[in-house]
Amino acid sequence: MTSKAAMENNTDAGLTLVEVKMKHGIVTPDQWPPENIEPHSQVHLEVESSGFITDDDGIVHYTIDGPKVTRFGVWFDSPYAGGIQCKAWCEGPEEDKYTKAWTQVGQHMTATMDPK
Repeated sequence: MTSKAAMENNTDAGLTLVEVKMKHGIVTPDQWPPENIEPHSQVHLEVESSGFITDDDGIVHYTIDGPKVTRFGVWFDSPYAGGIQCKAWCEGPEEDKYTKAWTQVGQHMTATMDPK
């Protein structure tokens, strides 16, 4: 199961996550499909491929590298409604850097889950 996360422009932080492909991680049957996920619940997703975060001028500030970012999770702020607004964090060798980047842009993140 895969999903895509696309980041809307965050005018506060000036950073944009272009795209990160993810594979479905740790979740219990009663939490999936997404409409069954309660607000503020936590789901672990593993990064499947690379992505990057740019500023408004297209300059890359952070890269998201699948092999380096072992996993990241999302805190769902609202029930499923076409997309899920969430905050995000991650774990890995460069955890501090990535977590900072996700924190800056996480509130503008919409995760669209593949139901298959």
